Amino acid sequence: MKEEVYKYLLTIPKGKVVTYKQIAEYLGNPKLSRVVGNILHKNPDENKYPCYKVVNSKGRLSENFAFGGIQAQKQKLEAENVKVLNNSVDLEKYQYNSKIYYTYILRCKDNSLYTGITTNLERRLKEHKEKGAKTAKYTLRHEVEKLEIAWESANRVLASKLEFYIKKLVKKEKEELIKNPQLLKKFLGEKIETQLYKVIKEG
Repeated sequence: MKEEVYKYLLTIPKGKVVTYKQIAEYLGNPKLSRVVGNILHKNPDENKYPCYKVVNSKGRLSENFAFGGIQAQKQKLEAENVKVLNNSVDLEKYQYNSKIYYTYILRCKDNSLYTGITTNLERRLKEHKEKGAKTAKYTLRHEVEKLEIAWESANRVLASKLEFYIKKLVKKEKEELIKNPQLLKKFLGEKIETQLYKVIKEG
């Protein structure tokens, strides 16, 4: 198991962090977060295996960082241009995830709109249309016609945040956003950092 943990550390890009839970999920069991922490504390080579890139689920650095404590971890992260504030990092900006997340808007045949998130647009669209166990409650009642628009983001936190605020828009604003994705900044620029999202499908 420890070999897999150290191997995972090598995949984290410069300027990015991951959580203990992420590594535990990579190992196949999200309950192994504490075990991951113990393995990292026994890191045989800090120069080869960048354990300083691992933080807790809230973005907080480790008080017990094995190679010099929390200040040493902070210095290493800041050397990679990761901003540390109150011994924590902003996971929305700096969390690395090999999965790409999408926030999407579907049009239903009754002309209503549905917003959701996924890691696989093609699969999720199929699930909505098949009306099976994984179909959303809304699309069970409203037959899906097509995917109108989707945005790509680096992690689930970002995707969920965009989904949340799009759902707060009135239908007219959603329709305008579908026609002109550049309006994302106008509608939500005060709520989210719109530059962190990339339009990958336009209606």
